[in-house]
Amino acid sequence: MKLQLAIDKRSSVRSFERKKVPRNVIKKLVANGVKAPSACNSQPWIFYCIDNKVKRDKISKLLHGIYFELQDQLVSKSSKVKNVALEFYDDMGDAQSVVFAFRKRIKGEAEYVKPNDIASISCAIENIMLSAVEKKLGTCFVGSFGGEENEKKLKKILGNKKDEELISAFVIGYPMKGHIPLKRDKKKISEVLKFK
Repeated sequence: MKLQLAIDKRSSVRSFERKKVPRNVIKKLVANGVKAPSACNSQPWIFYCIDNKVKRDKISKLLHGIYFELQDQLVSKSSKVKNVALEFYDDMGDAQSVVFAFRKRIKGEAEYVKPNDIASISCAIENIMLSAVEKKLGTCFVGSFGGEENEKKLKKILGNKKDEELISAFVIGYPMKGHIPLKRDKKKISEVLKFK
């Protein structure tokens, strides 16, 4: 698949078939992810793929509670978008895999390290999401973890080390047959690109 086609076809999928993505496919997607650029070649990413139903359900319950608490603070004022998101967080759209991206926090690290790590991990996730399109898989970004206390609860479920800091997450799976992406207006190029 051509890159432009993958970019054009990628959308957030919020309803999935109850079919596991084979681990070897996840490995290939993450292998493409880690080909992303990273600041000073730091490669700060640590990915955890949860495909165990018991853990996935615990995570889903925790994230649904967090989202419910935070929904009034969301950037989007659209009630349709909020309702779709709340429904998604109820069971993660039945996605069979949830992938968490962490970075290793280093004591005494310079101020610029964390923003660089976030940017690097974001590049890796975009590679994974575009690679998923090629494999006819759907993904959806998961945000709104609601602070340190909730991160601790999540890390307890995952069994992470204390020095690992949560950066982001996304679900991955086979889109439900007949899935129609939620239409969202995109800003015009003139709004986001300025030549000086």
